[in-house]
Amino acid sequence: MAGEEERAERPHSAPARHVRALPGNGDTERRGACEQGVTVREFGVFDSDIVLTADVHLEGEGGRSDVFIELLRRYAALPVVVIGDLFSYWYERWGKVPPRFAGVIDRISSLERKAPVFLVPGNRDLLVGGILEKRSRGALRVAPEVVRLEERGVVITHGDMLTRYDSHYRMYRFVLSSGLMSMLARMVPEAAAEWVAFRLKRMSAAEKRRRGEKLMPLELAEAAKLFSGEARSLICGHFHPDFLVSYVGAGRSVRVLPAWESAPGSHAVLTPEGAFSYNAGL
Repeated sequence: MAGEEERAERPHSAPARHVRALPGNGDTERRGACEQGVTVREFGVFDSDIVLTADVHLEGEGGRSDVFIELLRRYAALPVVVIGDLFSYWYERWGKVPPRFAGVIDRISSLERKAPVFLVPGNRDLLVGGILEKRSRGALRVAPEVVRLEERGVVITHGDMLTRYDSHYRMYRFVLSSGLMSMLARMVPEAAAEWVAFRLKRMSAAEKRRRGEKLMPLELAEAAKLFSGEARSLICGHFHPDFLVSYVGAGRSVRVLPAWESAPGSHAVLTPEGAFSYNAGL
């Protein structure tokens, strides 16, 4: 990337954070991602700190699930926003909650929290957010795919809509944006759905191995298109870095939160003034 600058920092207890140059500002042109069926609307205004985490990828009881429950308990008085991919939820059981997730959802719904838990849909949550919300009796609330906290100068999105390299996923996302296709997807026999899920997992793993965890210039350009108004920072997940990665330039930043597979318990706190702090774990 032209003019790229990289340096390492150690915020709080976090591993080294990479900082790279962010090309362009995209002020006058916001197309691309916003034209792909993305819902852009106000998320709501809170007068407290907000806790952010991404790519938790819960598999079932124990392990990361226990850490996630502890996160919700520790920040019981603050809104918690999961920026996509709360569960490792593929195509296999759309229309119902897989048994391995039911216990975790019940634990979430039984917590005595004073603030909501929001799920910004990611590539694993495209069709199941409403199902999870219903099963949790509203303890999990589905947020828009693009969250604009203008008063904090921040845009939040999972990051899958920024992908410019993965033609398979872009087609998959385009098909699922059709209401008719979403309805038909729920009618697929379970055995066939599990085969599709297996293929999706293999393609996803192969693509991650091929490209690594860095955002490409075209993806950063897509991110720039989501900025508007007073927003000076975009926070996302999806790309699974091992630590917090920041791309900065022209007075703006794109921060990519790590996945829990490599950084369980990692989270950030966003103040009402838009100040951002990162913690590598609990």
